[in-house]
Amino acid sequence: GPLVVFSFRSAKKNPQMDPIIDQKQEILNLFHNIKRRLIVEGGISELNQDPEWSIRELVSRHSSEDVYLGFCDIRSDDWKLCLDNPNMIQARRNFVSEVRVRLFKLIDDEFEGPIESGSIIDFNKPAPGCKKRGDLLPLDRLIPTLLHEFAHAITPTQRVRGHRTKDKDVPKDIRKSKGWHDEHHGELFYKNFAHIMRVAEQLSIFKLPDVPGKFSPSLLRRFDDIDPCSDITLGTVNLQMLAFQKPDADKETPEVRLMISCSDGKKKPLVISRDASIDDLQRE
Repeated sequence: GPLVVFSFRSAKKNPQMDPIIDQKQEILNLFHNIKRRLIVEGGISELNQDPEWSIRELVSRHSSEDVYLGFCDIRSDDWKLCLDNPNMIQARRNFVSEVRVRLFKLIDDEFEGPIESGSIIDFNKPAPGCKKRGDLLPLDRLIPTLLHEFAHAITPTQRVRGHRTKDKDVPKDIRKSKGWHDEHHGELFYKNFAHIMRVAEQLSIFKLPDVPGKFSPSLLRRFDDIDPCSDITLGTVNLQMLAFQKPDADKETPEVRLMISCSDGKKKPLVISRDASIDDLQRE
């Protein structure tokens, strides 16, 4: 279906509000709603960590960061050797502090500072030498980036010997070395990314184009490589399904949301009537 146009509050409604900050808050609220729906309705409990981590705008602090669309800040410890791969170790514990997503296109004009030594850094503005904010990126660019970072948040950090990795984000000189390094986009990451994308589609949050094997690691890698400023349609956003409605304990709803788990680990969210029979459930 066609993309639903997201209508932001105009700055005219609130003349005291910076329009960039206004748009930014709208999107961040939307991101938190998506996270809650994936946890509550999609059953992805791994996103529900204590303490709860934040979702913020990704703002470049150095010109080299202009190429990044998202970032997941993770601390890992308690490493163990992977029994099926002696060249890989995996963290038993991950601590996510925040997820950041770039919300605006970057324009060639550089932000002019300077930020004086000893002054307080404003993390809502680019650093000197970084590109300025342009227009807001469309939702079919923003939401996949958010889901990508969510996949990082639920994936245990892995480290492999340099010459063993296929991760294109790792520099060639490291890939050819024998030292250890983090592998951010390995098989386990794309397995979790595919799971999140499937649940997002089942909840009508975001849907990739219908092509064979669209959740395979190879196609998801190609999907990740698409320029966010290109005219390629990345997928379908159903804005009406993004809102999270907090359940009212005093009000009986006509529907029940279930998460069906199979023996092979696959999960499927269902919405059924309260008076549905076992036969109705089996047909679903």
